[in-house]
Amino acid sequence: MIQSQMAVAQMLNTKFTTSKGEVNLYDAYKIVDGRLELDAEVAEQFSSEDRILLADKIAASYQRIHGIYNTKDSNALQQYAAGRWAMQFRKWLRPGMLRRFQGAEKLFYNKDSKFRGPEYNERTQSFAEGNYVTALKFMNRLKKEVFAMRFKTLPEQWTNLDKFEQENIRRSLGEAVGYTLLVVLGSAFGFGYDDDEEGAAADMTALQWQMLYNVKRVQAEMGFFTTSSFFEILRTPAANMTTIEAYWKFISQLMSDGSSLMVGGDFDRYKRDAGRYKKGDPKLMKRFYNILPGKEWWTNAKDKIKFFDLK
Repeated sequence: MIQSQMAVAQMLNTKFTTSKGEVNLYDAYKIVDGRLELDAEVAEQFSSEDRILLADKIAASYQRIHGIYNTKDSNALQQYAAGRWAMQFRKWLRPGMLRRFQGAEKLFYNKDSKFRGPEYNERTQSFAEGNYVTALKFMNRLKKEVFAMRFKTLPEQWTNLDKFEQENIRRSLGEAVGYTLLVVLGSAFGFGYDDDEEGAAADMTALQWQMLYNVKRVQAEMGFFTTSSFFEILRTPAANMTTIEAYWKFISQLMSDGSSLMVGGDFDRYKRDAGRYKKGDPKLMKRFYNILPGKEWWTNAKDKIKFFDLK
């Protein structure tokens, strides 16, 4: 569905001049006898090579935004089984980094270097540069103008930017504003939850916990490339390690408790309250719960939110 929407958007943005006036590629197609048929005048201007380039542009745009999931464009690491395992559910990682930091190394090039500018991407048929890199360059320009007391020229700095540079700055600003808003919404003040106030968390309703969890989850995803959330990748070598670890702990606990019961012992039990589990509950209950499919659907937000280092 998402890829179809992007293809339609690209077709709407591809214009042709005909005897009827300007027409986009999407409207140039008509249904005739149950089949799509391209307008004859447009077909003369839209060659087979153009079709291939448009299809590649749509694929490249999608990959830049959402990640690379096809085999043809997969990275070299995935030629090995271990690489495919590590990249599972993380194929958005490299495109996401490039979308924000592509060309960051050029910030340290000599200011007169001809290689300092953005690179042209043949697939998207446009210049490409990281959103944050473009924003940083623009802020540096404004700083120079302010220090030189040329305040009247500040608006010209924006109008002199290329279209892709303006779009990059808007994206950077949107991410910054969105992340700041989420921090405010998820703060102790915003939800009446003060970590320093004893017993305050007990007054929060299930709805408040769920709202706080949703906000913190989106906040962690938005801040992945700029906050400590990035290091979760280093801590967990593969996305499915959590599942493997859960099964391993369950089997280990089962064998440990089984051997204990065989010699007249007891289950390994909690010595104090721990979240949903009370003192005296068998730890095997938690291990079994952690391997249940879809367990997150009925897990309390209050328990899940501990993933974000909240109490």
